[in-house]
Amino acid sequence: MFDLDGYSYKYDDLNQLDNSAFSNETAFLPCIDKTWALLTWYHLNYIIPDFSKRLTSTFQSNQILQASALVGRKVIIASDHLLIDKEISCRILVEVVTKVNKAIVYIYDCTDRLIRKLLLNEQPAGFLEFEWDLLDHQGLRIPAGKYSIHVIGSIASKKIALKTLIIANVNGVNLDPKIGEVTLSVAGIGEISLEQVEFISN
Repeated sequence: MFDLDGYSYKYDDLNQLDNSAFSNETAFLPCIDKTWALLTWYHLNYIIPDFSKRLTSTFQSNQILQASALVGRKVIIASDHLLIDKEISCRILVEVVTKVNKAIVYIYDCTDRLIRKLLLNEQPAGFLEFEWDLLDHQGLRIPAGKYSIHVIGSIASKKIALKTLIIANVNGVNLDPKIGEVTLSVAGIGEISLEQVEFISN
């Protein structure tokens, strides 16, 4: 019986190893005691991978717990795209880096057709929040689909693009089995990673 980092194994377990694989991988150590080489090879090929799997599993579990705590809450995500389904309205945050004489919101559908333009007038530096009622320029409810939002601020005769952030509700948590990534299902956005959440809204 021997112990490596808290793991105990019987020497009999080593008899189950692929001797040809072991011989190939230890052939470059002719001057090193074969027993020590065997223990080192076993440690590298069985113990460390097993520990890494458990570490990854623990990390994923912690991510799922953190993500689950966000379900039902609102998060703020940097995005200029919306995925509209049955939402009644959409709350949008605009980062105004410096005072602007006016700000204009341009909303486009999936074909890049302008469907709505909103004038926000003069705005101080900071964050500006407004709510889009999901109506087009004719006052009609927009159909479900993808939309994009662009906000342009004017400083004298100069125009600058302003960063848009979406305030949306977290509806659920998912785990991608292929890559093991935890994602959030966010209303009006779709699937996002935890790293994409910039703020948690009240």
